[in-house]
Amino acid sequence: RIIQDRIIRPQYYPEILFNLFGDGKEQKRCVKALHDFTGNAILARKQMMDKAGGIQKMLEKKAEDGGGIRLALLDLMLDMHSRNEIDLEGIQEEVDTFTFEGHDTTSAALNW
Repeated sequence: RIIQDRIIRPQYYPEILFNLFGDGKEQKRCVKALHDFTGNAILARKQMMDKAGGIQKMLEKKAEDGGGIRLALLDLMLDMHSRNEIDLEGIQEEVDTFTFEGHDTTSAALNW
């Protein structure tokens, strides 16, 4: 609703006006809740991976259990993090993008 209201009301296009008279505070609260959600998911998966002994140990356990060797994007990014190729902030940005950009695209399409 907040995005839709901002799109149809040109007076809220400037950030300062949106924050002053629009739903800027509500949008910030919602974005924080979304970041907290993805941050908690990342930390939970990282703890699970650390407890298992890394991605290789997780793959071996999956193979022993008869499961496939498919990895989620988050697992691959956490493996890159363990090799210092990406930081947790970068992982958070990627997870946020995959999680919420689909909703944003759908919302924008429905407006038109």
